[in-house]
Amino acid sequence: WHHEHKLMKRILLLLALLLLPHPANAQMMGRANIGARALLPNWWACIANVIAGTSNCRVVVVGDSTVMGVNAAGTKTTPSEYEDLVTGLNARGIPTIDSGWIGGGPDSGLGIRSLWDTRFSMGSWVFSLGAGQTLGGAIPVITGTGTDMVYTPTTAADTVNVFYSAYATTATATVKVGSGSTTAINEGQANGIYTANATNASTGAVTTHWATGGSIYVEGMETYSSTKKTVNVLNAGWWGCVLSQQVDNSAWFAPISMLEYVAPKLTIIKIGINDWNNATGTTAFGTNLTTLVNAAKLSGDVIIETPDPSAISITSLANQKTYTAVMATVAAATGAVLIDNFSDIISYEIGNPLGYYADTIHPAAAGYQVMSNKLIRALAN
Repeated sequence: WHHEHKLMKRILLLLALLLLPHPANAQMMGRANIGARALLPNWWACIANVIAGTSNCRVVVVGDSTVMGVNAAGTKTTPSEYEDLVTGLNARGIPTIDSGWIGGGPDSGLGIRSLWDTRFSMGSWVFSLGAGQTLGGAIPVITGTGTDMVYTPTTAADTVNVFYSAYATTATATVKVGSGSTTAINEGQANGIYTANATNASTGAVTTHWATGGSIYVEGMETYSSTKKTVNVLNAGWWGCVLSQQVDNSAWFAPISMLEYVAPKLTIIKIGINDWNNATGTTAFGTNLTTLVNAAKLSGDVIIETPDPSAISITSLANQKTYTAVMATVAAATGAVLIDNFSDIISYEIGNPLGYYADTIHPAAAGYQVMSNKLIRALAN
């Protein structure tokens, strides 16, 4: 009886999906035209270069805790949607790696990156919002002499790009891969974002070492192999953030400036659960989403993913749908592609019995897989 009951739930879910209406004017990657190449020209040109072995292809994922893959308890869900994405693209012949990170999320509470991301050994460095925020949130900072920050990439790498902000001070640091030679991080340059590139003959962890002067600020890292071209996925998720935080442009290292600096060929945006749960106005939400999409389109294509539905005990389903409607409107107005996860899952109350949720807001691995499957079809059809 248990198996028959479970099967009936899945049949009902499938029937509901088939009957769901979708916005007519958005560039939907839902079913019929998923993976249509005309909608993502920069992406398809970029992966052609990867496969030809001529250049890497940078992808940045911007959003909240569902981009990080960290739930309300501060626990990392494995695999998350974008870990699934890496696996799925590789399985379809597109060499792809979890290349690194931008920002650390919050600088306090359960979601701070250093608490759940086991790739980091922070030493004397701390994730801080005190000096301002970058894309993805807090910036790793060291204020003086101390122990090194060590980052061990998910995929073995012999090369790193360290993105850092300069403040025209006398501070310096060094970065190296494994036991390789060091490359300088120089804060004595004009205010701006810079890249320190370090490489080594063999793979290894990335060590960032304070050398002289005052504070050093590192916005993110991109690791890869010098001998193989890949799609490099950079995660700029920010646990607990609302969209307005990811579109701040008040400083040269702020989120929009950082996004424009790294210039991804594809930006994936999935954000909204904290906006509808904290009653951000839909007008402001639409304005901010348009700002983020337009900044991303300066360098490449954009996909907007609607989030998974939250429990109605958090906020009503009708309220959540007002935000997903704004996402569809922005996608249509800007030429971004919309992937509608929200309508496919329908509601928390339907998805939770199917094992899609870790809590009343965040997906479990099965829920992330539902979303990653659509994204993989869109990017590797």
